[in-house]
Amino acid sequence: MTFGSLFAGIGGFDLGLERAGMTCLWQCEIDKYANQILKKHWPEVKKYEDIKQLTNPEPVDLICGGFPCQDLSLAGKRTGLAGERSGLFFELARIINEARPRWIILENVPGLLSSKGGEDMQTVCETLVEFGYSVAYRVLDSQNFGVAQRRRRMYIVGSLGNSGCVKVLFEPESLSVDLSKGKRKKCADANTVGSLTARDYKGIGSTIDDKIVTIPKIRRLTPVECERLQGFPDGWTDCLSDTQRYKTLGNAVTVNVIEWIGKRIANKMAEKCDHL
Repeated sequence: MTFGSLFAGIGGFDLGLERAGMTCLWQCEIDKYANQILKKHWPEVKKYEDIKQLTNPEPVDLICGGFPCQDLSLAGKRTGLAGERSGLFFELARIINEARPRWIILENVPGLLSSKGGEDMQTVCETLVEFGYSVAYRVLDSQNFGVAQRRRRMYIVGSLGNSGCVKVLFEPESLSVDLSKGKRKKCADANTVGSLTARDYKGIGSTIDDKIVTIPKIRRLTPVECERLQGFPDGWTDCLSDTQRYKTLGNAVTVNVIEWIGKRIANKMAEKCDHL
């Protein structure tokens, strides 16, 4: 299977789908720092920069993308799809309608569900349905996919002309991870890559029953630790300054989650071929 990557960032979708056995034909990313990483790891893959200027890209089996979340996040002003950044969903939708891939994988924050009282999520689903896609969506937490961070994100899978997307996201008996028990587990570190604002506190001493208890110093995560929290190999972003490494990793999708979704799509395609 082949895929094209919109809002490619530092390649979280791309690496995950490659691990699932797919091949990347093109990437679209406007951020110059993220592009340095894409060029480092995919030097031969065709690059596009501005999604607004991208028309009729090369045909692929799947298009993926984590469209901007700033206007949908609970931490923002919540202008929703009417916002300048999250409104780029409509450019993504335009390209999907032009390219007509068999599969779609989109990612965003869970705030998409409640944005504008649910109207924005309805718009996303209705837009894709109008193009002929069946749509399934689910909030998945990265901690259930082998990384030590709580990171809940909305994943939308679309399949053209059939309901295969439902079986990709919803077959509990065949999951390779335990999504129910994972909710009760604690992360190895309470800091998520999305914030990376841990302050450097000095140890504080106190007396309890005449014994000295020292609270360990909380430190900032290193860039390599952040790479691991997102499922990237060590040094994936080492061509950037630490400041840009933190920023681009905070905006990235968790590789392990995408690999899981990608493998399930690949399995569905293999089943279809077996029945021909």
